[in-house]
Amino acid sequence: DNQFVPDCPTRQLLVYSITREGNFGIFSVLNQLMAALAVAMHMNRTLVFVTQGDEQWMYAPRRECRDAQATYQAWNCYFEPISNCEIHRDRSVGKANGHRYTRLSTLEEGWVKSIQTIVMNIVFGRSLFSTLVEIPPLESSAELQRLAPLAAFLFRPVDPIVQYQRQLKRWLGLDQVGQYAAVHVRRTDKALEEFLYNSVEYLQLLRPLQGRYRHVFVMTDDPTVVGSLQEI
Repeated sequence: DNQFVPDCPTRQLLVYSITREGNFGIFSVLNQLMAALAVAMHMNRTLVFVTQGDEQWMYAPRRECRDAQATYQAWNCYFEPISNCEIHRDRSVGKANGHRYTRLSTLEEGWVKSIQTIVMNIVFGRSLFSTLVEIPPLESSAELQRLAPLAAFLFRPVDPIVQYQRQLKRWLGLDQVGQYAAVHVRRTDKALEEFLYNSVEYLQLLRPLQGRYRHVFVMTDDPTVVGSLQEI
């Protein structure tokens, strides 16, 4: 197993860090960690997640996100641990040295393989990450199948979140409809930085699923979306 190993003290690590000032949502960080995990597996290293300088992540209050050893575990507030390995936490932890590794070929060089702990973040790792993890077109199954195991491993919510999800599902009545397709239509804050699909295009993407699902659950931050879907 790449992430849960018996030899943490001698295991080579890839440490991925985020800064407190980084304006990244939880799922943006999840996407970054998918790329970091792909890099770690490519290098036969164990991935460890920290916040730079052991500072508080805006989504994870320090007082509520400590483990049994009182170590701040920002990721573990929401998701199951990604590794049994740890590194010493202090003001210097998570300072990226990954700016030197911009190509996959560099990772194969002897001087890189000899480094015990490599630290990366999105600022210095973006060009390398894009080589291993691309944003796939929605109709591409190949990329989705390749990325799905990475996402499934990382996206393992802790039990309180799972229990809340079940309660919410019952409250929405989704536990009464059997199988259904789910669509997240995000507009507002993403409109200035991403391509937006219109309602017709969402329906076109859903049509191949007609034989499998009778119900569609729409999540959106734009109240006009549901009305426009019903009018089509």
